[in-house]
Amino acid sequence: MPIMRIVTVLLVSALWATAARATDETVIYKTIGDIKLIMNIYRPPDWHAGEERTAILFFFGGGWTRGSVEQVEPRAKHFAAQGMVAICADYRVKDRHGTTPFEAIDDGRSAIEYVAAHATDLGVDARRIVASGSSSGGHIAASLATLPPVKVMPVALVLFNPAVDTPRNPAVRDTLAGRELEASPLHHVKHGMPPAILFHGTADEKVPIADAEAFCTALRKVGSRCELVRYEGATHGFADNGRGSPAYADTIAKAEVFLRSLRLMH
Repeated sequence: MPIMRIVTVLLVSALWATAARATDETVIYKTIGDIKLIMNIYRPPDWHAGEERTAILFFFGGGWTRGSVEQVEPRAKHFAAQGMVAICADYRVKDRHGTTPFEAIDDGRSAIEYVAAHATDLGVDARRIVASGSSSGGHIAASLATLPPVKVMPVALVLFNPAVDTPRNPAVRDTLAGRELEASPLHHVKHGMPPAILFHGTADEKVPIADAEAFCTALRKVGSRCELVRYEGATHGFADNGRGSPAYADTIAKAEVFLRSLRLMH
């Protein structure tokens, strides 16, 4: 194994060990009938009651059909170790709840509104909530800044191969039944959008990198900052393989640089 790769893996493993000491808490943020949606909260080891830290809210991927909060816990624990309050939110998906992407979008909106409304109890600054996610989770995170009604605007977006152009996504055309534009973050970009960073593989077979390029172009046109980090030859979900993956480590490092440039991390 090349020396640089060994160093990267060891560094991320060390950070994981630190992150694992974060304080865990689970709360129910939304109830629909007999469905209770939870969010897992990870606070920094040095967090004290009464503090207001930047929050980062994660949504898992799975094509709006499957998935669980456990998928995004490695990233959450890492950013908690770096001083943020990290939150993994569950949301309704087709295989567990028989729902469509619209219910997932609504749950994402409820999640960020809950964090803002309970900021004092959660130990976060309601004005500093970052939204993040991978694939369909990236779509939900991007939706929080674009799809009306936007009641709580995230301060920044950290997106991993996000599905931002639903009319072009074959996985949801039938599900959305002619309402693709209503669910498309790309088609609702407007002035006042938060800064964003996108990580995308050039060989993504599910979400073409052209969609990410179009989203960044749209943000820049309305005066918002957008960075697109391309990974040559990488396919969909290339950075979701856990802390031992060089791609995972690289995206984490670049996300940190981005958040620090916005003074959202120390």
